[in-house]
Amino acid sequence: MCSYGYNSIRITDDIVTGGFVVRETGTFSQARKRRLREATNLISIDNLNHLIESMKNLESDFASTIELEKREIIEEYKQKEQYKLAFLEPLKENIAKGLSFFHDYRQINAQILQNINVAIETKYKGKDFEEKLEQASNYEITIYKASKLLEEKLNVARLLMNPYLINNKNEYIRFRVHVTLPP
Repeated sequence: MCSYGYNSIRITDDIVTGGFVVRETGTFSQARKRRLREATNLISIDNLNHLIESMKNLESDFASTIELEKREIIEEYKQKEQYKLAFLEPLKENIAKGLSFFHDYRQINAQILQNINVAIETKYKGKDFEEKLEQASNYEITIYKASKLLEEKLNVARLLMNPYLINNKNEYIRFRVHVTLPP
């Protein structure tokens, strides 16, 4: 009971109700006596107990309904595979900052690859590039393979920025890595 003579009660951890007058209480202050005289609808302790039980059941039913709806939403989310795109969304801004020079790196790497290809093509004899590459020095092969490896890493970074490309079969390429270190 508050200092103004009204009753209140905590029904659950989340629900508190108040502003009513219960007929059968043992405390009688001046404010309480005034509330009893003014009240047109006094609540019996039995009605109050019934209200408490009803509210607890209602909260339990409500919590069960919410839990069921949560499970349905999560299942739909999983079935539509939205998590695949949502996974990288929070990281996209940081990835974008980290890859702000992405285009420049691709250009530099393309230039390195082009130069090593020209060097190998003009310096060695053979039917095709693979045959000429076999004749190249370990340093030239290392530059060529490192450049190809960097190209693949840049492709992975591009997929992080545009995950929809993962399912684009036109973007698939085959690449083998064989590293021979100089003696």
